[in-house]
Amino acid sequence: MGSRPGSKGVPRDLMSREEEYMRLNAELEAKTAGLIQEAESVMREQEEMLSRSLNRLSLGNAVDQRGAAPSPTFDTEPPLVSDDISKPSSIPSTNLASDRRPPSRGRPPSANLRPSSSSARPPSAGTRQQPLTARAVTAGSRLAPKAKTRSKARTTSAGAFDDVAVLDAGMGLEGAGPTVGVANDFSLADTIQAIEGRLDDGTLPADTLDDVLPQAAEGMGSEATIRFLKAKLRVMQEEVDRLSSECNKKDEQNSKLESRLKEAEDERARLQRTNTTQQTQLDKYKKLSEETKRKNEGLEGQLASLRKEVDSLKRNQKQSAASQGAVEVRLNRAQEEADRYKAELQRARTSSRESSEQERKRVEQLLAENRRLDKQKNELMNGFKKQLKLIDVLKRQKMHIEAAKMLSFTEEEFVKALEWGN
Repeated sequence: MGSRPGSKGVPRDLMSREEEYMRLNAELEAKTAGLIQEAESVMREQEEMLSRSLNRLSLGNAVDQRGAAPSPTFDTEPPLVSDDISKPSSIPSTNLASDRRPPSRGRPPSANLRPSSSSARPPSAGTRQQPLTARAVTAGSRLAPKAKTRSKARTTSAGAFDDVAVLDAGMGLEGAGPTVGVANDFSLADTIQAIEGRLDDGTLPADTLDDVLPQAAEGMGSEATIRFLKAKLRVMQEEVDRLSSECNKKDEQNSKLESRLKEAEDERARLQRTNTTQQTQLDKYKKLSEETKRKNEGLEGQLASLRKEVDSLKRNQKQSAASQGAVEVRLNRAQEEADRYKAELQRARTSSRESSEQERKRVEQLLAENRRLDKQKNELMNGFKKQLKLIDVLKRQKMHIEAAKMLSFTEEEFVKALEWGN
């Protein structure tokens, strides 16, 4: 009976330890889940940032490619020419032969008939002296196969006017600047005189004139031809101004796109740095998660061993409880028997006390009866003695009577004898 509190204290301690381990296990699982969620959120943010940066870069590259694509008008039209033809330095080299061909003087009019809309025919890439920019070079290289397929007459006619203007190799957009520079000056008057001399001498090729002058100008003189060429130069100058403004706009767009590209590269570098830091943090969190998992596994092993120990203790406790129950049953039975025996003993004691009292009373009664009987006996003995005395007296009286009779006592003597006998 005294070992029951100690047996209950051990399972309580084990249950408290099991609850503590379960609580620690739950905390570790919660921390692990939090670390995994944080790592997933970091990876999602990193993927979103990378996708945004890649979208920006792809958009910038697409816009850059569209801006860097050769403009058909720019690549096929002549470069900038000033409105003031009195300043030869402002007129770059252009292929006058690529615009219109004058009718050949020995050719019939039907062969030289051309539509008026062909005034913007693109020049041959092989007749240009210097490229405008690297972009123009790439555009010229793209258009080179088409230029090679043109007729030899057009190239020869274009070569006849190569001395009209010469474009400087430094002309173009240097970096992102829109400044256009022309280095080589020439004399427009000398050029016009040379053209007039060739026209007068007949050394100018017919297909060149056919490429510059329309069929209606076949009968014009040299001065009218020069005026026509000047008017055409003004028109070309306007077209070149328009193309120059477009080129400047393209250059501004280029500069903006370059700035955006630089910003995108900076953003990409920043995102890469952020990615590296987040990757290190992710690795650290992964290590922490692995350590937590290892600790969790160790704690789970301890918890399993403790559960086994608790199960064994529970089985032992059940066995001890069963044996203890049997002992308690036996003890209860023994207690009941002892109580019954005590009751019987009490009853026996009470009965013995009652019987002893009765015996005592009986003894007392017997003693009283005995005393009474003794008294009666004594009385009887006394009565017997008296009777014996009386008998003796009577016997004596009888003897006296007989003697009196015999002796013939007288009556007086008999009374005296009686009195004497009493």
